[in-house]
Amino acid sequence: MSWVFRNQLKVAFVDETHYFPHLRKAFASRLDRPLTDSELDEFETYFFRTMWTSYRPAHFGKQKFYNEIDPALVRQRCIDLGGRADDFFEAFCLEYHAGCGGVGWGEKTPRHVFDIDEILQAYPDAAIVCMIRDPRGVVASFKDWHKNRSVTDDQGAARKTFQRKRVERIFHPITIATLCKGAFRAAQKASEKHGSDQVRIVRFEDLILSPHEVLSGLMEWLEIDAEIDPDNMPVSNSSYARQGEKEAKGMNPAAVDRWRTTLTSTQIKVVEKTASKMMVDAGYEPTNGSASFFSIAACYAGFLPSVIRAIMASRGRTGNLPSFVLKRIRMLFRS
Repeated sequence: MSWVFRNQLKVAFVDETHYFPHLRKAFASRLDRPLTDSELDEFETYFFRTMWTSYRPAHFGKQKFYNEIDPALVRQRCIDLGGRADDFFEAFCLEYHAGCGGVGWGEKTPRHVFDIDEILQAYPDAAIVCMIRDPRGVVASFKDWHKNRSVTDDQGAARKTFQRKRVERIFHPITIATLCKGAFRAAQKASEKHGSDQVRIVRFEDLILSPHEVLSGLMEWLEIDAEIDPDNMPVSNSSYARQGEKEAKGMNPAAVDRWRTTLTSTQIKVVEKTASKMMVDAGYEPTNGSASFFSIAACYAGFLPSVIRAIMASRGRTGNLPSFVLKRIRMLFRS
C-alpha cells in the first residue's frame, strides 16, 4: 500500500516512525505546550538516529530523501508550527514531502492502527487507510520475512540478517494471527466510530487482484487526480525478494494464496482457529483442513515460550512495555 501511495497516488509516504505508540505516548502529559530545547534535542535524536536503528535501519541511507532532510530545518519548521510534540512529527513529514514532492504527505506504521483516535484528535482532517489481509497470508509472510536476505560479516561470510534472526526467535502462528485479528478489530471499530468517509478499510487481496478498481476508488475517496498504472508499478517484497534482486513490476496474484504452500497443515489449522471470527467478518473462507492432534498440541505448547521471547526481543521497540503486553493479551481473548 505504501508503494501504491508513492508511485500511483503521488503521496509522500514516510516510512514507519512509530511516533504515536512510542514517543507521543511518552509525552502524553506535555502535548499542549511547546517543547523545551532539551526536548527538541530528544525528538531530533529519535527522528534522525534512534528511530532508524530500532525500527527500519535499512531505510535511512537507502532512500536519498531521508538523507536530504536537514534536522535544523525540521526543528525550525516545528517551532513555526507551534513547537509542540505533534508539530515536530508533522515538520519531519513535511520536510520529507518537500524533498520528494507529491500532492500531500502520509505515514505508514502498522501499529498506528491502534492509535486512530489519537491520530484523528491531532489531525482531524486526516484520511486513514487500513489494509487488512487474510491472517494466513500475514502469518506466512512473517514466517518467510528476510529468508532470502543476508549480510556479510568482517570475515566475508554470509550471515542471516538481524531481522531474520528475530523472526526465527519469535515466530509463532498464534502470536501473528492474534496481532492480525487485533489490527482488524481496531480498524473496524475506528471505521464504525469515525465513519467510512474518514477511515477506509482495503483488503490486500482486492488490491492485488483488482488494482485498477481499488485505486480508482481510493482516488475518488481522497479527491486525488492521478494517472494510475499499477501494472508497471515497482514493488518490493521483503519476505521473498532475493539478495540484490531488482524490484518487480506490478501486482503478483500468486501472493494471495502463497500461504497454502508456505504454512504447514498444523499452522493453517491453528491460524484458522485463532482468527476464526475475524476471517468470517472479513470474508475469508476457512480450509476446514485437518492436522494431527499431537502436532496441534505441540504448536500450542510452544506458544508461551515464543511469547516470552517476543517480549524480550521487542522490549526496546514497544514504548510502555506493560501496556504493550496487556493490549496483546486482550487481543488474544477477543473474537
